[in-house]
Amino acid sequence: MNISNCLLLHCNINNPQSFEWLPIINKFHDSETQTNDLLEIAHQHQSNDIVIISPGTDTTTTSISLPTTRHSQLQTAIPFALEEQLASDLQQLHFVFHPEGKTKFFSVAITAKKQLHDWLEEFNKAKLKPIKIIPEYLALPIKEDEWTVVITDNYGLVRTNLNTGYAIEQNHLFTLLSQQYAQVSETKKPQEIYVINLSQKDIILPLDLSFPKEIIRLEKRNCSICHIFRQGLVNSPTDINLLPHEFHFGSGLKKINKFWLLAGSLTLLWLSVFIVGNSISYFYLQHEQQQLQQQITVLYQQLFPESTNVVAPELRIQQEIQKIQQQQSDQGFLTLLEKTGNILKASSKLQLEHLSYQNNTLHLTIAVPDIQSWKILQNTIKDKGLKVGQVNIKPSSNNILVTFIVSDEAR
Repeated sequence: MNISNCLLLHCNINNPQSFEWLPIINKFHDSETQTNDLLEIAHQHQSNDIVIISPGTDTTTTSISLPTTRHSQLQTAIPFALEEQLASDLQQLHFVFHPEGKTKFFSVAITAKKQLHDWLEEFNKAKLKPIKIIPEYLALPIKEDEWTVVITDNYGLVRTNLNTGYAIEQNHLFTLLSQQYAQVSETKKPQEIYVINLSQKDIILPLDLSFPKEIIRLEKRNCSICHIFRQGLVNSPTDINLLPHEFHFGSGLKKINKFWLLAGSLTLLWLSVFIVGNSISYFYLQHEQQQLQQQITVLYQQLFPESTNVVAPELRIQQEIQKIQQQQSDQGFLTLLEKTGNILKASSKLQLEHLSYQNNTLHLTIAVPDIQSWKILQNTIKDKGLKVGQVNIKPSSNNILVTFIVSDEAR
């Protein structure tokens, strides 16, 4: 799809009624970004096709592996495969997917269906013709073996490949970036992380990053973010397009045969009676959903009091749980090592050959002069409230090698 003659529209997150815009065509390369409402933009550019850059916080992207590649089956399989990861009802969500090469992996984008349709109705009223809707982070420029990061005064955007990325609060950006780098396989780790700073502040990198700071290429720019988006749309366009296929703009109403018009009117009358009868249930469920969303927001703010927006709650909570589990595992290792180490240190007749830790258990190999020395050591370990198991005794030329495990009975 050729977008060189299109108009780029970026929704202002602080004022949804206004849009930043500029032409994508090359001869306007140095043009300044302008801000207007839809009616004013339509007055000036009604004949132009539109590429909408939607707020990154409104869309989630992920990657999923499925055994089928048939499009009709994927339309049903992908929502249900992701159901447990999503906080909203599947019927309220709009899914877009694209295959990742010739593999059985698919890039998936998810956004709220109602908000998307409300948006498109406003464009239809203004008689503007969107041909693509792209979340902010998928409009960033990117190269092979590179991640791109854009930092604004309000939030951060990250693009990790052609079809996946995310938006996140600025103060959590490098924490999540570091965790993601640590989790991806070596073949998918970027050779460079290109950071574009559009904010008023200098970027200070945390000390505990999982990636070497040498791979970061930091660039300070004094331009509109729309210029960054234009560069990405032209040089590294995404396959993801959130625009629903069923939307046709400016088409108007089709001519309808009078007979079918009458039949349709009777059907609408019957539906109206049916809807009135079920309206109480609908509004009750809507009220329950609003209360549930409020409870999620309150819980999120209790867990993350420094956050100003609810961003990817399931991902954030999962990361906190993993962090706590890791801390508990580290504490168990140190406690077990201290108890066992003090016992081993008190005996001058043994020599430690091997020590490792796995699943809350110490694995040890020691050399003792005789069986009696081992029995004394074993009883001493048990007297300290520790459990000894999987004992393997192997005689050698000058001593006896004993391999065993030690665990804390209290854990």
